[in-house]
Amino acid sequence: MNIVTKYNFGDVVRPISTRREEVRVPTNCPVCKDTGEVLIQDKHYTCPECNGRTYHIKDGDIEYYVTGREGIVGKIDIDLYDKTRYGGKSEIRYMLDSTGVGSGTCWEEKNLFASREEAQIECDIRNKGRYEPSSEHYIQKGGRD
Repeated sequence: MNIVTKYNFGDVVRPISTRREEVRVPTNCPVCKDTGEVLIQDKHYTCPECNGRTYHIKDGDIEYYVTGREGIVGKIDIDLYDKTRYGGKSEIRYMLDSTGVGSGTCWEEKNLFASREEAQIECDIRNKGRYEPSSEHYIQKGGRD
């Protein structure tokens, strides 16, 4: 069996990752009107209805971005499955010195690139069309296309 990987030990690569926007959604508390407090006999108390939680966090858009540091390949994990019995799904993951070899992040091969420029091009492709014009993230980013 001959196993071919995209990168080898010692190669310098640039990873891309994702971050998820956290959107604050108002609780719409009918008791405190989202102030988190109630006034009883001139004293402020935590609202008994919402427990002072004037909003909850909802997951928003996912954005791909080029991570801050390149890394040197220090470990390669390969999982190969028999095509006839298990569908042949293969996974190749790398550990980099910049994110910890042995107990750090395992990067999928599809998320590693030879240069920052290649990584940014891939991020732009993956991000294209992800942001809806009505989303808060889209508005804050200036309406990416």
